[in-house]
Amino acid sequence: MLGKLDAYEKSKTPLEFDGEELVMISAYGATPHKAEVSRVLGESKGAGVRAVKNLIAKNRAVEAFGASSSFKAPAAYLADAVVARVGPLLANIHSWDFDMWAVVDAVGDQRLAAKVLADEVLVKARDLAPGPYGAVVRTCVDAIVAGYEDVAYHNCLHGADCMQSLHATLAKSPKYEAALALDRADLESSTRLPCIRTAVDDDNDHTLLVVLLAALAHDVGHVGLTNAYLVETGHDFAVRYNDQSPLENYHVATALSIVEAKGFWDSFDAPGKRMGRLYWIECVLATDMAHHMAAMAQLDGLLRKEGAAGDAATPANHLAVVKAIVHACDISAPTKPVKTHLRWTDLVMEEFYAQAENGAGKECEIPNFKGSDLGHAEKELANGKAKPSVPPRGSVVLGKFQLGFIGFIRPLFAKIAAIPSVDFDAPLKNIDVVKNHWIAETEPKPADKLPAL
Repeated sequence: MLGKLDAYEKSKTPLEFDGEELVMISAYGATPHKAEVSRVLGESKGAGVRAVKNLIAKNRAVEAFGASSSFKAPAAYLADAVVARVGPLLANIHSWDFDMWAVVDAVGDQRLAAKVLADEVLVKARDLAPGPYGAVVRTCVDAIVAGYEDVAYHNCLHGADCMQSLHATLAKSPKYEAALALDRADLESSTRLPCIRTAVDDDNDHTLLVVLLAALAHDVGHVGLTNAYLVETGHDFAVRYNDQSPLENYHVATALSIVEAKGFWDSFDAPGKRMGRLYWIECVLATDMAHHMAAMAQLDGLLRKEGAAGDAATPANHLAVVKAIVHACDISAPTKPVKTHLRWTDLVMEEFYAQAENGAGKECEIPNFKGSDLGHAEKELANGKAKPSVPPRGSVVLGKFQLGFIGFIRPLFAKIAAIPSVDFDAPLKNIDVVKNHWIAETEPKPADKLPAL
């Protein structure tokens, strides 16, 4: 059995199971059927294989790693030794400095790790999916994680990191979190709308669940290329969405299609669903760097207001603030501890390099990187220029590249930190530490002194 699964991991060839193996696998949801087993293994993009192998090692039957009828907590698919290692690591899940990579390393599988993190935040830490609804939420998480592509940076771990960062921010901002959970404001119109409640349980508000799931899914289906590249090359996403935020529009449409199919909205009343979709759509579209300067201007306007008018907890400000926070969480790698930041840096640079290499020889060539820092490229994106520079491999000094990006994004974090009822001090502290790290890396090293004659 394990030999077959090992072969499947390497070749993705069709699997054939005998009767005893089918009983052991226990049907992926209900009925032992090899076609269904093969389908789920394929759709899980490898995570299902590890789930089966772990459970066989524990002499337990598999229950629906991805089937809505009997979805179990992700920890059930981890070996006992892994559970013992992961448990203590999750104790810091409420902190901005949470070491996600320690969890990933302990689990040994990116998709399983993303599901473990989502389960810890949504189901355990926040209890946002009580009782039978937990199975629905876990099924949505499973499908969202499976929907991510295996690209270097914009993968399911980045989605999980964005979700955890949002969770940590809300946990440190209790006044805003409590107000957001009872949100009734519609954008800038001051129109009063019903809050996001389910028809089944009027005491259970789902605003927080919606925005956290949106953060998890904000890059689902990302192909590892920038919007500008997609537009310049006439990619299907650009054609479909009229060159307007093609990636973000694709992400939000994909995610909403997933949760709709999984029954996420079934227990929401009609006004609640409309409001939930509004928050989801606005939060994901806000992650397009082309909107960065507009977001900064909106925060400037908020900060000029006095008293409650400028407070994040004021209903009229709820959506604008959470959009800004999700945007910040999306680009937060330089605001994490240096060790965590450096791992993200390797991955994002690999994705940048891959795009530069992918662009070579195309009819629409992406210009070579002009300048010594990422701020140049990001400013082009933010200003809506069609052809942002992408750095060819080995063409830049990494420290200068990172310092440019840090200089460009730090004002966003500073503005969010200045909003009453939002605690964003940890990101600001960390980004300055990371900045100093790169300054030290780029400073000329003193020449070795020649020995005296």
